[in-house]
Amino acid sequence: MKKRLIPLALLALSFCPMQADDVSLGYCDGSVISQQVDASGQTSVAVKFADSDFSMYHGSRIIGVRLGVASDLPAGVTVFVRDQLTGDNLYTMQTPALYQGWNDVEFAQPVDYPKGDLVIGYTIPQGGIGRSGETWPDGYWMLENGTWKDHSSEQGGSLCIQALIDGESYGVNDAALLRVDKVTAGKDKPFTFSGVVRNNTNADLDHFALSYTIGDVTTEQEVSLESVLPGELGSFSFEATAPSTTGKYTMTATISSVSGKADEFASNNTAAAELDVLGELVKKRVLVENFTTQTCVNCPAAHGRLKEALQGRDDYVLVAHHYGNGTDDLTAPSTSDMQWFYNSNKMFAPGLMIDRVNLMESTGPIFVVPESKTITAMLDELGAERAPVAVDVLRNYDSATRKLKIRVNTHVVEGEDVTGSPVVTVLLLEDGIIAPQSPGYDNYEHNDVCRMFVSEVYGDPVIYVGNEEVRRDYEVDVAGKWNADNMHIVAFVSNYDKSDCNNCHVYNATEVTLNGQDDIPTAIVETTTNGAAIGATPVAAYTLSGQRTGLDGSASGIRIIRMSDGTVRKVAGSLR
Repeated sequence: MKKRLIPLALLALSFCPMQADDVSLGYCDGSVISQQVDASGQTSVAVKFADSDFSMYHGSRIIGVRLGVASDLPAGVTVFVRDQLTGDNLYTMQTPALYQGWNDVEFAQPVDYPKGDLVIGYTIPQGGIGRSGETWPDGYWMLENGTWKDHSSEQGGSLCIQALIDGESYGVNDAALLRVDKVTAGKDKPFTFSGVVRNNTNADLDHFALSYTIGDVTTEQEVSLESVLPGELGSFSFEATAPSTTGKYTMTATISSVSGKADEFASNNTAAAELDVLGELVKKRVLVENFTTQTCVNCPAAHGRLKEALQGRDDYVLVAHHYGNGTDDLTAPSTSDMQWFYNSNKMFAPGLMIDRVNLMESTGPIFVVPESKTITAMLDELGAERAPVAVDVLRNYDSATRKLKIRVNTHVVEGEDVTGSPVVTVLLLEDGIIAPQSPGYDNYEHNDVCRMFVSEVYGDPVIYVGNEEVRRDYEVDVAGKWNADNMHIVAFVSNYDKSDCNNCHVYNATEVTLNGQDDIPTAIVETTTNGAAIGATPVAAYTLSGQRTGLDGSASGIRIIRMSDGTVRKVAGSLR
């Protein structure tokens, strides 16, 4: 026997989920309520099912609703069913008390699904309106000052409202392909093809067939997914292989059958997304620069917020500049040049700069350290960006002489483009420094302390030609008072716009421990005083602003010269 809806009054004693042959049509799939909209006075909200997407339900019987609320509602709500937001009610009812979470409400009599749009909503006297899942078009409407306003695109998910449709009144076999996800992949490499479908049948959906086309190649794919209830949404994924040529492709997918039977509605079977194929996938690491000083009384609390935001992540590089509230014994030489990034005569600590991007609409990219959840959101956003350059560090440290050799290798990823004036910046950091810290700490542990700018403070210019590797070599003495066992090397590539500190976005960063004996090969031992190998010839010339010039020596002023051995020279006048 088919299970029917249980009247709401009995749900307080016994809750039973809907049987799969009844359809629960909505945008949030009965998932845990994750967002609350507080209604301080009488408020009306609704979801809309556009006829263009849901015409297969015409003529079926709506037998109730499921409502997810974020607080107990002793007075219940007034439910309404319409064929347009401003139209007359096809059905309305006052519910008994609702309880925080999901509530099934049975109608006193079925309502025929209209031939047109379907609108289902409720009016709440006050309390918590529930939202969850993803944002979808028409998933969140609210009546404001007599006018319905669409909030569907706002973060926080869709309204927790579902129409309950009698499965015996509905027998269409259809799955709607709602989305195919954009992907970045390495050429000839496997990638995850994923998307979202809606189960427009009256049975659980656990497999369907589709074909997908990338370029001029079409592939048939049988897709398995975790069982999706009738009317609800489900995510799917499978492994595919990227083309062997870099570039931007359009992936087009079309559902051909549902649970082994023909799909009856072709109009919702196809979706497309962009596939970016690169020469390689490079891990992106976000540069996090913390501005702190020993005399800063608010810095320990800021350190705690930053530590909480970084916990469990491996997609960042952290640097502590002892600057902002004056300087201290741990301030590296030339750190005062970092004042430029404040873009103001008013420095402060604690301060934060992430990937040298202006994230807080301040005068410069340095901002006061916010709450940990705000930092996390910033890291998530910047960490999701693709890394257009690869950065690799080789080092060879001689503990007897304390001489350190560093080679930074970097190249633009095939399929990406780097414009502006890219620079490489290299720093030495030290952990585990025990020193005083305000307020009142005598033995505070200072970590990730910038001890030295190996490169210029604002970076050394690099000239990329296609995807060729560019190298930068350095040799420095590690001070005797520094603990080499606790030190690491940070290198990053960024843009440098000397006229605008807000246009110095970091492309990628990396770090390695200082201790190590990497083999740093030298193709030709003899070098000129400029660091270029004997016999190396100029291959490209650029102005300091990055504009390419000729190699004939006719251009005036200082130029950056790319040599055939990968080194870079700065020259004035003729190349001869």
